[in-house]
Amino acid sequence: NVSLYTFVVNDTPYCLWLEELHDKNLKYIDQIDPGYFEHVAITNSSLLEGDSKQYAALALRAIYSQSLETFFALLFSTIQAPGAVMAWMLKYKNQELRELVEKVHNRAPVRSFLIIKEGFSWEDISESVFSRIDDPEGFPDVSGKYGLLWRRLASDFLNEHRDLEYNSLKHGLRIQPGGFNVTVKASEIKGGPVKPENIRELGGSDFGSQYFTAKRILADKTNFTLDSYSLNWWPDQIMQRLRLIVSSIRCLKSYMQYLNGADEAKLEIRIPRDLSIFESAWTGQYGVASMVRRTEFHPDDIELVSKAEILESYDNSEDVA
Repeated sequence: NVSLYTFVVNDTPYCLWLEELHDKNLKYIDQIDPGYFEHVAITNSSLLEGDSKQYAALALRAIYSQSLETFFALLFSTIQAPGAVMAWMLKYKNQELRELVEKVHNRAPVRSFLIIKEGFSWEDISESVFSRIDDPEGFPDVSGKYGLLWRRLASDFLNEHRDLEYNSLKHGLRIQPGGFNVTVKASEIKGGPVKPENIRELGGSDFGSQYFTAKRILADKTNFTLDSYSLNWWPDQIMQRLRLIVSSIRCLKSYMQYLNGADEAKLEIRIPRDLSIFESAWTGQYGVASMVRRTEFHPDDIELVSKAEILESYDNSEDVA
């Protein structure tokens, strides 16, 4: 018995035709398991003091960025296609997901199957997700805390530096692990000695990444240069944010099941016992978080090379035996 289901990914329309759509959708939702993110986090947290600590930190950073994408993809699949979550997840593109996050961040209209109170803020969406439960004892304003959390996660998701770093990490390991520290020294006489009181430590981290980004020259698609970016991270902060993302996905999963007719009495909402994590995951960062070294030169000092010239150099090359 084939059913049809129409939905959009951002503003792109689709029509799904599938047998036993409802059962397959509910089964897909039931199998969502963010425990994978917890496993990777716990496994690598124990390695942050050893010889492989930089590898462990990279694994934490990578899984954090992956979990960010997973959470927001699942959230918008619920908003735009609650009856065919698996279909939405197969069809979305990264740019579409980014545009949806930006829309909610700016309170712009979003096509939705759900009725979101007042507008489309993170707080409004959270209120919808948690609308069927009362605030548990010891956890006042549950929807407000998660709404603020999702707003903060969205800022991180939209951060260009994190996005560029994640692309460099997952595509060919185009990254060098390790953080940096910044020290400012001022001498009273140019080139002279620096007194201890004129040395200021701006802080930093042992953990982070360094990677290159390509920058066009004069908007030309063929000629480009490279800028070097450096980011600092704090693994304990990443661990706490991962815990909150895992909690968010589990709460969202319960809401998906509810929307698809699951027995509400059997649904589970698991929230952190220590509410201080909602703030500590965004504090405790000391020092400079990012730095860029740009390649600068005057366009008049170079002569752009054409595509034809580059291809000609290959066409005229001699075969190597």
